[in-house]
Amino acid sequence: MLLACGLLAVVNEPNFKPIICLIIGVAGGIVLLFFGAIQIRDSLTSKTVETGSGPVATRNLVLIGLAFTGLNPFFIFWWLTVGAKLILDSLEFASIAGVVFMYICHVWMDYAWLTSIAHLSKMGTNVVGFKWYRLIMAVFGAVLIYFGIIFLINSLGF
Repeated sequence: MLLACGLLAVVNEPNFKPIICLIIGVAGGIVLLFFGAIQIRDSLTSKTVETGSGPVATRNLVLIGLAFTGLNPFFIFWWLTVGAKLILDSLEFASIAGVVFMYICHVWMDYAWLTSIAHLSKMGTNVVGFKWYRLIMAVFGAVLIYFGIIFLINSLGF
């Protein structure tokens, strides 16, 4: 919300809006390209899957998830680039109400996505096999690259 309030001031200032939107859009596009390339590289170079055979702690999983998210260095980088673009688009769509709507939708999708990922991870790669898993991860990387290109195209006005 703090980022949205700061960006709202930018959106309402006509002199700075084009420059800030360009910077955020290009930075977000580059970040998405970078994340996509890393995803594809990791899917192509990974050789084995680590499997834990010890007991799995199931207490405080939400707290553990929040800690891993908050301490992930890419989390802040994501919100200062790609997330800032999402917030700018939401502000232009419906001001603060647009940001609240985007936030609710984003959080819901995070819960749905992360719950699905946690469930599939628990089941392991035995469900689809390691080769298919690597292919799926490469496809997800390609999707990130696609969105990075779209960000750049939209930001640069092509």
